[in-house]
Amino acid sequence: MTVVLVRHGESDFNREHRFCGWLNGQLTAKGREEAIQAGQALSADGIRFQRAFCSVLDRSIDSLNLMLETLNLEWIEVVKDWRLNERHYGELQAQSKIDSIHAYPKDKLYEWRRSFEGCPPRLAWDDPMHPRFDPRYRTLDAEMLPAGESLAMTQVRVLACFDELIRPCLNRHENVLVSLHANSMRALLQTLLNTPPETIDDLYIPTGVPLVLNDVKGEFVTRYLGDEALIRQNIRKQKDNVALLGKKNLR
Repeated sequence: MTVVLVRHGESDFNREHRFCGWLNGQLTAKGREEAIQAGQALSADGIRFQRAFCSVLDRSIDSLNLMLETLNLEWIEVVKDWRLNERHYGELQAQSKIDSIHAYPKDKLYEWRRSFEGCPPRLAWDDPMHPRFDPRYRTLDAEMLPAGESLAMTQVRVLACFDELIRPCLNRHENVLVSLHANSMRALLQTLLNTPPETIDDLYIPTGVPLVLNDVKGEFVTRYLGDEALIRQNIRKQKDNVALLGKKNLR
């Protein structure tokens, strides 16, 4: 059984170095091309999928649609689940990452963005950006919707979705494609790969690059698909973006 995780292609928030979280950022032209290239890499690798999953945010949905179109698999079942959403960045959402340096201590910003337990300031209940005002979540109890999350909090909902919806597919020996986000993917990998939480800040996820997880004797073995030099360049870009916020020994 195989599960492939893909962080959505570059979004306008990525390009503009702004915190996105649960805001509905859109794919850039580069991001759309990344999603198409991800589909091409999957096609060349010969993986055939029986089911696909994504979050309820456009950048995840659009990336998945482009991959499935490239794979000629638009007909397979797609499940959209809010629990695969990006980590909610609370008051940081929509802010420029550069401007936020002047509003918050740099070590605190780094903790909020990269550590396992750090949680940014939560949105007020009446803030227009609170997810209770978003029609995507109208059927959910507003009290359960996050107004700001740590990676640990994100992990709880992502793992619940994985165990409830995705793992049963794998148990039926179905191959599964999942389009998600940097932090929801980090949260999932921390558990699937048994990565110590204190090292999670060193895990960088490139945009639009398929990460293949094959189950080998009960453990997942991973490999990225695509040009290794471009993948390293993509990861370096992620590291450089994080470095803008500074780093302090958080362990």
